[in-house]
Formats: sequence, structure tokens, C-alpha cells
Amino acid sequence: MRPGRRGAEHRVKRDILKNDAFDRLRDAFKEDPVAAGGLDGETFDEMCDRRVFAVKGDVGQDGLGLDDAGLALFSTVDIAVHSAATVSFDSALDDAVQVNLLGPGRVAAALRVAAEARTEPTPGGLAPGEKAYLVAVSTCYVAGSRRGNAPEQMVQDSPFFVDVDWRAEAHNAFQARKDAEQASRTPQRLKALEADAIKTLGAAGTPAIAERVESLRQKWVGEQMTQT
Repeated sequence: MRPGRRGAEHRVKRDILKNDAFDRLRDAFKEDPVAAGGLDGETFDEMCDRRVFAVKGDVGQDGLGLDDAGLALFSTVDIAVHSAATVSFDSALDDAVQVNLLGPGRVAAALRVAAEARTEPTPGGLAPGEKAYLVAVSTCYVAGSRRGNAPEQMVQDSPFFVDVDWRAEAHNAFQARKDAEQASRTPQRLKALEADAIKTLGAAGTPAIAERVESLRQKWVGEQMTQT
């Protein structure tokens, strides 16, 4: 979990465990904690404190941004469920590539490193060096309606499959960011941005104008990456 300003543990409790999806389980703990999978007299929050461990990390970074403590905890995993993704249709191209395209590979690589770092069997019995199972939840979806069976098939067997060099696509996405950054700093572009800043702020002084120009420049770059 990306830690944010208040840490990974706070984000897990605020953004995940307080979600409405857990209302049914939360109510079940009020009626019968043991039947709900907890200990006698245990509340839902107490069960989460006992069983859920938040680790700061980022699938947009190699090694998932794990520190030594995070890697040690990761090495005890038997099954990793990877569902981190950006699902916004207007995400910057390179951001989407970092998370959605390269993220699953980074998780798999981190699991290999964790397996090599493991010194004792996991709770599920994986030996040192034995990789944990990875379940990746895709961001792909199907929209439409049809009658009858809807058989699934491997992507590469579909008539709509397009074989692309994903490494080249990733490289091009990152290059697009560099190109946009460079284009945003041309004299013509900066002059136009400065004119917009002065039009908005008037005679606000050089520091305020410069700050506004930089804000407009970053916004312009973001728009280019969204439209790419």
C-alpha cells in the first residue's frame, strides 16, 4: 500500500477495512464472532488488528519499494493476490504503464526475491526458495449482452488478439513523457504560459507569476500524456 501522508496502516483502515463491502462481516462479528471466523468476544476491528498487516510499497517501483521489514513479511506469503491498478480512463499514459502493465511483473519478481530470502517454511508449507502462488486480477473487462454460453479462451487464440512488443510500448510511453517535458520548456510554450499566468494574476509579482507558469506547464504536460 502506498503510505501517503499518514502511513500505510492508516490507509488500509480508512480506504479498505471501512469500506461498505465489509458491512456484512462486521455485522456477523456483532452476532457471533466465532461463527464469523474470529475469537470469542472479538470485534471485527480487533480481528483485523490481529490478522491484517499493512506494508508500505508501490507496484510502480522495482522491488515494490519494500524495505527489509516489508520483504521479510512478504517472504511469509503463500498466495499473493495482485489487484492494484489504475482504472481511470484519463490516467497519464506512463502512469498506467507503470502500474497496469509493469506492476504484475514487479510483483512476480518480488515474490522470487522473497522466496530466495525465506529462511523458514511459510505457514502454508512453502519451503525456502519455493515461490508463492500469484493470482493477478486483470483490469480488462467485457461490455455487451448476448444469449447462450459465453466461452472463455486464451487471449492469443482470440481473433481480436493483436501481438505487440510490450517492452517497446513501455519504452515509448516513458519517452512520450520526456518529449512532452521538453516541448513544455520551449521558449514559445513558456511565453504562452507566461501570458496566461499574467492574464490570470495581473501584476502579482515575479515569484507568483513564475509559480503559476510552472503549474500551467505541469498541467500542459499532463494533458499531453492523457491524450497520447
